[in-house]
Amino acid sequence: MDDETRKLAALAHRIWARWMRAMFAHGEHHDNGTWTMDQNAYSRWTRQMNATFDELHEGERVSDIEVAHEWLEATGVDALRAENARLREALAALVAACHDQCSMCGPELVDALAAADAALADAEGTTRRSTTPP
Repeated sequence: MDDETRKLAALAHRIWARWMRAMFAHGEHHDNGTWTMDQNAYSRWTRQMNATFDELHEGERVSDIEVAHEWLEATGVDALRAENARLREALAALVAACHDQCSMCGPELVDALAAADAALADAEGTTRRSTTPP
């Protein structure tokens, strides 16, 4: 198993274990080794598991969002987004500088910079922010 797979598997296990601890805290442990879930928790979790994320109440979405942030951090997506944003800002500044010094930058360079910005936006999964000068 490679290191990245092991890292993600360990995160998956931590998230699962955290959920199991929370779930077992909402029930009754019996001497025979069985466990009974609290009726209120059963009703709430049954409703939540049958709902889509968008159907959850805002407060119910919090733990899902926290888990998503854990995955984004573990996979490096957050760092990639930050780097892409920094690069896009640099591209926008370069296009603006080319616009101010039109004799030094031809339309091909401006088009190439805009294409690079679009590629970064696509990689980041965001809407393209135009770098075309005003």
